Amino acid sequence: MTEWRFDEALRYLPFLLQGIKITFLITLVSISIGAAMGLLIALARSSRFRFVTAAAGFYVDVLRAIPVLVLLVWVFFVMPILIGYSLTPFVSGVVALSLYSSAYLAEVFRAGIRSIDLLANDAASHLASGDREDASSARKHVRLFVQGLCSCLGHRGV
Repeated sequence: MTEWRFDEALRYLPFLLQGIKITFLITLVSISIGAAMGLLIALARSSRFRFVTAAAGFYVDVLRAIPVLVLLVWVFFVMPILIGYSLTPFVSGVVALSLYSSAYLAEVFRAGIRSIDLLANDAASHLASGDREDASSARKHVRLFVQGLCSCLGHRGV
């Protein structure tokens, strides 16, 4: 029977902790960039211009169809050939995960935008002391943020 020797594993603890630190940093940066890009793409998908809506929809559909591992490999190995210089593993990971998360978060934000009902806008305009458009716009932004945050955290409804 094999015995586990954890003292051997403890020798590599500094390397494991360094890996955890880099993983959290890549996650923080890529989700931040992905959320900003996702919001822009969601607004583009809600545009009244057909070309902008179609281009944003194509972006979301293509990136959601590609497995994340394929995207990581493509960004690390193929993208340097296309742009002419190699990327560090950190930058490659951030780029790939930002693209991937932006496609998913775009759908989350778009669902939040579409779920804003007229009654919420009317209620906001009646409660506000300022201009009706300002109250409606403020209510939309707050509700979009809350619904997007709840969707990202796994809550069902707001």
